[in-house]
Amino acid sequence: WQRRETAIMISRGMTRWGVLSYTLVEGLVLFVVGLPLGLGLGMVLARLMGYTSSFLEFEPRLALPVSVNGINIPLIAITLGILLVAKLWTAAATSGETVLTQQREHARPPRGPFWYRAYLHFLQLIPAYYGYQQLMQRGSLGALVQDRPEELYQDPLLIVVPALFVVVMAFLAMRLFPWVMRFLDWLAHRMPWLTPHLALRQLGRYSQNYINPMLLVIVSLALGVYTLSMAASLDRWLVDRIYYSVGADLAFTPYLESEATAETPAVGADWVPPTTEFAELPGAVAATRVGDYRAEIDLTGNASGRIRGRFLGVDRVAFSQVAWFRGDLARESLGGLMNRLAVVDNGILVAQEFLTENQLNIGDQLFIHVITDFGASVNENFTIVGTYEYFPTVYPDQPAVVGNLEYLFSFFGVTMPHRIWVDLAPGADGKAFFAAVPSLGIDSRDRADAAATIVEEQAKMERVGVFGTLSVGFIAATFMAALGLLTYSYASMNERMYLFSVMRSIGLNRNQVVGQVALEYTILTAYGATAGVIAGSTAATMFVPLFRITGDLGTALPPLLPILARAEIFPMAILFAAVMIVLEMIVITSALFQKLFSALRLGHQ
Repeated sequence: WQRRETAIMISRGMTRWGVLSYTLVEGLVLFVVGLPLGLGLGMVLARLMGYTSSFLEFEPRLALPVSVNGINIPLIAITLGILLVAKLWTAAATSGETVLTQQREHARPPRGPFWYRAYLHFLQLIPAYYGYQQLMQRGSLGALVQDRPEELYQDPLLIVVPALFVVVMAFLAMRLFPWVMRFLDWLAHRMPWLTPHLALRQLGRYSQNYINPMLLVIVSLALGVYTLSMAASLDRWLVDRIYYSVGADLAFTPYLESEATAETPAVGADWVPPTTEFAELPGAVAATRVGDYRAEIDLTGNASGRIRGRFLGVDRVAFSQVAWFRGDLARESLGGLMNRLAVVDNGILVAQEFLTENQLNIGDQLFIHVITDFGASVNENFTIVGTYEYFPTVYPDQPAVVGNLEYLFSFFGVTMPHRIWVDLAPGADGKAFFAAVPSLGIDSRDRADAAATIVEEQAKMERVGVFGTLSVGFIAATFMAALGLLTYSYASMNERMYLFSVMRSIGLNRNQVVGQVALEYTILTAYGATAGVIAGSTAATMFVPLFRITGDLGTALPPLLPILARAEIFPMAILFAAVMIVLEMIVITSALFQKLFSALRLGHQ
């Protein structure tokens, strides 16, 4: 429609330089008005990022300070310059056309963009496939991560390749769109209903007109679906990392000041209350003892061949009720591992990697020196009864064995110092529990609260920045896609108003015309939403599993489990489609009811 306006001005005497001057002034006016609005909206979005807890999830917290000091003036100038050049280039390309050439082109079937006609978008398959192969050869993107998920973004390839794949999928979906519409048109041609026939015939014949707005819809929704699955995986990994490091909801070491300050402290810790008393404190459901002691593992029979590590002593019955444990951390359940310890009093569990590296087998014995307290230790042969891949609080830098705590205490005849792990009721406050510990006559030190640590991690600016950028970027992209489709819809209505008026004059009623247009854009939105979900889900299926974490030294444990957020994807797609359809119906109905007969009375154009 802008090309037609330019052709009319040229036909009425305006020169090419006049058109360019007019376009330049128009662009400058738009920039003068839009630049302050854009900067202001950008600051609002930046402040909104400060409330992000995850992708598209927000929570109230202290507002993020925002200032204009970070505005990049040269970058803004370059962006505006590129936009202005593109606008002038388009005006110059159309300034040689006349009304006659415009009418002739309008009467012919529409042609898609040059890249679409030349199949250039298929060339994007090459870098997308190459990038995917490069990521596959690494084996795991998680090798880049040393501490936090934010470090996944230190390599731009991790962002570019999935985004490029989504764009390629969107192009392929639009290449398939005309064939789908023609098939539906063939079906509608055999139906007695006029409205579906007209709508599908319009989509089948003029599908090239919808390429650009539909691409925006598909790409924005597909990136949202992919990001949602990636964010769900990283969110789950954050919780798993914290619980892996703590071991349970709460963990602490019982502390008695009189024993700590005594000149000759007594060996043992008989003064620690039984776990049943800890389980009766506010919010607690169950508690268990966990001994974490230094150990020296003898593999060669001499002192030089000893390996320094840890001995984790557990109460096998209570431990499985309290400890956090994920199904993939071992080849059998936590209950199964504890049952193995129940069979043999001196049984121990070792890491599968430790077993393989030292050429050991189930049933072999290890001579271990365990230091349980100052001046108290035990040297004993322990029998390997099972293995684990990962175990809570165990990291690769120090080998650890897991054994029966009571068996260890039996060598001393007294209870040795140990930690307490606590399972809290849902919604219980760890601070309230720790505040009640002194009522048992002891204090606590080396406290660890998994829920509080998770909240603290979620509030860190690095995480807020990553997920805030993803959330705001998706919101902005979706808004621009919706705005682009609505703008195109309104302009298309004005373009087709004469046709609608003719249809009304030959017998179609108003509801049939409105129904035709409504069905057209409902099909467009449904196709865009479906293609976006398929493209995003495919990208998530291909790329999210690459975020698995290896067990190399320094890598955060436990491994990241890829999650496809199917439960959240479909509601988001349905909401997106519903909002788009409602907005389109408002715009289309308003345009039709206001101008339905004006085109016929005034004449075409």
